Amino acid sequence: TAFLYLRYSQPIYESKSKLQVNDNNEANKILELNQIEANNNKIAEAIELIRSKKFVGRVVERLEIEASYFNEGTFKSNELYVNSPFKVQVDVKNLNLYNQKIYITFAADLNSGDLSYTQNGIVKTVKFFTNSKTLGKDFDILVYLNPKMDKAVAINSIKTNKFYFVIKDADIIASELQGKIDIKLLSDLAKTILVTVQDINPKKSKDIVNAVT
Repeated sequence: TAFLYLRYSQPIYESKSKLQVNDNNEANKILELNQIEANNNKIAEAIELIRSKKFVGRVVERLEIEASYFNEGTFKSNELYVNSPFKVQVDVKNLNLYNQKIYITFAADLNSGDLSYTQNGIVKTVKFFTNSKTLGKDFDILVYLNPKMDKAVAINSIKTNKFYFVIKDADIIASELQGKIDIKLLSDLAKTILVTVQDINPKKSKDIVNAVT
């Protein structure tokens, strides 16, 4: 049992950053803190604001993480985050599409492919053309190769792996992200707080911390 757990469970990665709340630094401008003379009040205000759904929503917008990309293995799937060989831009029309796995397969020349997903027990298939927006009943979508990845590497990855992606509502992502962010007071005197984020993807946890702080 222990072997299976260690072999197939998802590791959790943690990133940390220290934030100092001063009267004259950029943190106050970013956090939009009111001018409160009491240090403890200002620190408490900063902590509550970072924890707020409104602030976390800004982090979601900055990181553009409404779409999550996965490489499906035999026993578990790995979230690719920025290492996905392809990217999508999706305008959801059918709200039931949120949180559903959408599998993607490319044709040999990568100029087109198919998207498949299940709705009400029925498997639906949508054909797309790479770099062209496809209009559909449930969603409009643009599929393109990841411009930040070497093209040869992206092509090889697409041809040797099985992929799917999941679209989530921005409010749901913000709510999930709130649960991943932990904030602790380090020093009243120095007016410092420690922001910690845990995620199954190390790059994602680091990016979230950087976006917050």
